[in-house]
Amino acid sequence: MIYDFTLTTGDTTISGCSSEEFFTNTFKETNRQAGGTSKSFYYDRSVSTGQREIKLSMNGQTLLQEVPRKTVVTNETIFTIATGDFFTKTNQETSTEQGLLNFDSTTPISSNSIMLYDIESGIASASGGFGTNLATGIRNEFGGSTKFEDYDYFLNGQKVYSGAGVVALNGSSDVPQFVTINTSLNESKFKSIAFKKRARTNSYTGISPDYFSDTGFVEGRNTFYINGIRQPKSIYLELYTGVNIIKKGFSALISGNELQDVTQSTLLL
Repeated sequence: MIYDFTLTTGDTTISGCSSEEFFTNTFKETNRQAGGTSKSFYYDRSVSTGQREIKLSMNGQTLLQEVPRKTVVTNETIFTIATGDFFTKTNQETSTEQGLLNFDSTTPISSNSIMLYDIESGIASASGGFGTNLATGIRNEFGGSTKFEDYDYFLNGQKVYSGAGVVALNGSSDVPQFVTINTSLNESKFKSIAFKKRARTNSYTGISPDYFSDTGFVEGRNTFYINGIRQPKSIYLELYTGVNIIKKGFSALISGNELQDVTQSTLLL
């Protein structure tokens, strides 16, 4: 078993809060569950209006969002995607359509599917190849100044771990190379995705199902993978072993079942 944790740390001086001044106001952007009935699932449109920033997992498998091609014919508008698993529509459509997750016919959704999503900083993708194709997609999406370690990598919806499935190609600073999983015989069958890592997050990979963080974390904004498959929040606990002083003079919210407003004259332990 390979266990992977992505912890949102917030600012180094605070833990467990949401603050615009510290750029940690991300309560609504991570660990969200898409709601719906039958096979129609909806996301919170207020947290994302983009068409290339949702990291959506279906029963643990991470899906690829693609910007659709829109074709208008007589009395009908047709949306199509080429290699993605789902797409969303712009604010030019009805309010109901804007929040709907539209899945490709090959995506095996069911009414019982568990849909979890985060809003990310951007997405690059490619089909086939050992990583050079994805590197081209990354450069096209984000420019040439990024590094290998700036991204989380996925193959066919499964997270691939640095050093155990993906490495930097021949010491390159920005080209991923997928190893041990795909070969020259089957490389064309793999779809690769790179999600740009969120600011103020730390990732830890190992063989232990429990992890003690020395950096702290923000409750409710952490993700957990087992063998590359995202796990639902219901199977793990986020526990604190101590408390920190909230810095004075900055507005913030304490996470938990109830959000408590902290004013400049308030100091909580």
